[in-house]
Amino acid sequence: MGVHAMQVLKEELRQSILRKAKESFFEQGFDKTSMKDIAVKLDVSVGNLYRYFPNKEALFDAVVLPAYESLTRMIQHHEHNVDEKPSGIFLLEAISDILSELLQEHREGLLIILDGSIGTRHERAKDHLFDLLTEHLLSHFADFNQHNDTSETLDLAVARPIAVAFFEGFFEIIRQQSDPKLIHKMTKQFVTVMFMGIQQLIEPHGRV
Repeated sequence: MGVHAMQVLKEELRQSILRKAKESFFEQGFDKTSMKDIAVKLDVSVGNLYRYFPNKEALFDAVVLPAYESLTRMIQHHEHNVDEKPSGIFLLEAISDILSELLQEHREGLLIILDGSIGTRHERAKDHLFDLLTEHLLSHFADFNQHNDTSETLDLAVARPIAVAFFEGFFEIIRQQSDPKLIHKMTKQFVTVMFMGIQQLIEPHGRV
């Protein structure tokens, strides 16, 4: 067998390990999953797993980081995820599409890191996501207060409760639903409600 063929087989096995590991972490969480459990699912030796991943923590990272990093990038760079600068209903559509696509693609990975990461360095990942969105909202609220020509200002302390409610809503959607169409529908409805509420807060006499 040639070198290229061997490399292909190794990559195929690596991907199989990741798929079975995701299944196990999704069903049992990190703490209750062992490398032996994953090896049994693959019908390979435990030693074979360690040839690809040095420990369970490294395997867990390989499973959950793509989902987590995709979500954090979306928070930090969401303005760049939209081709133009739409407003109103077009902005809602754009945000809904981006979020529902991310939730569908990374549903299991996100749920693992949210609900199955106790005992890992990711067990406070949800708080980190809350912090990221809070910082983002604070910058928008501060900008609004600076340029607002009325006496009404936004209390910056409200940013974190909004961030928590925003994310917990999305997390509950993917806990309840696995069907892509339902995820998209519920995401769009949730984004609309949240967006209109924030819009009303920022522009009491404006319109979406």
